[in-house]
Amino acid sequence: MRDNRLMRIGILGVGAIAVNVIDAIQSSTNSTHTFYLSPRSTHRADALVSKYANCTKLETNQAVIDASDIVVLSVLPKQVDEVLSQLNFRPDHVVASFIAGRPPSEITKLVSPATKVAQLIPLPPIELHKGPLLICPPISELAQVFSGLGELVELNDENQIKIFSAGSATMSTYFTLQNEIIDWFTKQGIEFDLAAKYVTSLNEGLGAIAAKTAPSELKHLPVAHETPGGLNESVRTNLEKAKWPAKVSEQLDYLINVFIPGLKNKK
Repeated sequence: MRDNRLMRIGILGVGAIAVNVIDAIQSSTNSTHTFYLSPRSTHRADALVSKYANCTKLETNQAVIDASDIVVLSVLPKQVDEVLSQLNFRPDHVVASFIAGRPPSEITKLVSPATKVAQLIPLPPIELHKGPLLICPPISELAQVFSGLGELVELNDENQIKIFSAGSATMSTYFTLQNEIIDWFTKQGIEFDLAAKYVTSLNEGLGAIAAKTAPSELKHLPVAHETPGGLNESVRTNLEKAKWPAKVSEQLDYLINVFIPGLKNKK
């Protein structure tokens, strides 16, 4: 394994999240890592090659693996068995899997003789060096490469991965709620750009408050941001009567009990 400060990183599957990760690493590290990109997702790979001198697209997946110290698996869950069965890994490889629904113990069997295997869950805010980045189990080489890209959350128990995967599946719901509020503003005659500026700024401010609040105090934030008999209390209590928060929990339960266990079989 080479010096951790200057790694050769291979990307198998250059999807949108892989692009976000590369952009984040490129803008945060003092050392210039080298990236080797798989031939699929040609338009994304070509764009990265044009953008960064240290990105190279290779002709085969095996060539990517042979050139790399760290191999990032970013293929679709339904493709992983077929893709990895055709490839040969080295004992010294570090493997970082972005593949949902496939814990490290399963991936390790597919990349033998490599033994340093972790699942990572990078989320879109990583491009801004924001948000959580889950790594399970902790691997020092990966922690060093991804440090500074967000809040590293290191797990030792792979059985907890699906809980974090499900919990982060509320991103599109968050934006849907935000857009619903913006649309409501426009129906009241407010210009769209003005409404969007107000609502997104409000959400950013609330997120900042939550981030600096001690975990034990988070449960008090709803009441702390409303006046008894006031506007905020009215909206919250009426949504609670409609079981809206409980329905979110129901959907997360569905993800960990039904959706994620069957993910590798989904087409």
